[in-house]
Amino acid sequence: MRFNKKHLYGFLIVVCLLWSAIFIISIDSIGVDLATERASSILKVIVKVLTVITLLFAIFLTPPFFKNLIVKEYLKDAVKAMQLADMAVYKEAVILLEKLNMVSLTNRIVSKEDLVFLEKDFSALRLLALEGKRETLTLLTLTHRLLKFLIEEFDEQSKTRKLTKNTLNIFLEDILVEVIGFSSSIVQLPKTSELEKSKVINEKIKFVKAPPFENFKHLPRGLDFKADSPIPLIFFDFVKSTGDILLFRAAALALAPKPFLARLLNHLKIYIPPEIKSQEIKQITGENLELSLIGFVSVNNLSTGGQTVKAYYSNLDRFFVVLGSPEPDSLKQSFWDSYLDGGFFKEVEIKKIRRGGKEIIEMTFEASDVQRYYSQNRRKFHTAIKTDK
Repeated sequence: MRFNKKHLYGFLIVVCLLWSAIFIISIDSIGVDLATERASSILKVIVKVLTVITLLFAIFLTPPFFKNLIVKEYLKDAVKAMQLADMAVYKEAVILLEKLNMVSLTNRIVSKEDLVFLEKDFSALRLLALEGKRETLTLLTLTHRLLKFLIEEFDEQSKTRKLTKNTLNIFLEDILVEVIGFSSSIVQLPKTSELEKSKVINEKIKFVKAPPFENFKHLPRGLDFKADSPIPLIFFDFVKSTGDILLFRAAALALAPKPFLARLLNHLKIYIPPEIKSQEIKQITGENLELSLIGFVSVNNLSTGGQTVKAYYSNLDRFFVVLGSPEPDSLKQSFWDSYLDGGFFKEVEIKKIRRGGKEIIEMTFEASDVQRYYSQNRRKFHTAIKTDK
């Protein structure tokens, strides 16, 4: 077990309590040797005051200290994470995925028994939070449900009842997307009309670029589930090249309430010719623009009654600022030809906007088109991840 500040606090608590008890017991016996009875009385008062302070100190620190001594290490950290309302879901997902990833790295294959064992531990963690906040229990319940979903997927996908590391990584990404997606059901925007809500979302879109996220061990910055904020995106620019194809994969998309959209946009492919890396590029066009998904929102379409998705893209590098950006028509043609082999959208609106002094590409499309295409090509997305490993 790791030695941390809580262990030090516990040690200090025990020392202070023992010191106070010994001093109180012995104060009467040493009072005779004091210069005056008055000095003895003053000393007794001081000791009692210090004892009360020590007890208060112990009351606030002792329960979590002893609780954390009992709980396993990864559960202990999860309990602590549950106290942070805004980050609770994400931290739980990271802890869970890190544990699964550790199993895959040590055993090379993961058995269903490993997953069932984790599911039981997570169920125990949920019980620890029964006396906590209602939101905390809800978040734990959702994540626990997702782990059970992972076990069901395991049964469905694996005939040998063994899961390879590459396949596990696919499920890990999916489960993280699902956790963030389900967590959005807890996020409530202010009670306003749909039109006003749409304006609020579009005006407060946040573009966040997080640090590299390797083996689920680095907690990204920027996740924000405040009630008055739009659903945010945490973006990771994992970029691996295979010939002229660059695979951009967002490790976690916070999207309400359509996880399939997150999965789809999670595996965005854009064709980029080799000359994109050349220092002699004079003009950026739709054919050589390196696009990265940096954010999106999902709002109700008042005219059609369906759901509209607005996705935002940028290449996030100096070319975008120095050399300008492509015209929408050129970009639209390139997007149509290269994004998921074309034929994806019935209609797509592409335009340039400015956010934070930068030109951003805004694409608007219907969620139903995304859902339809994803349901028909789910295997393709998983295959793309396997070949990218």
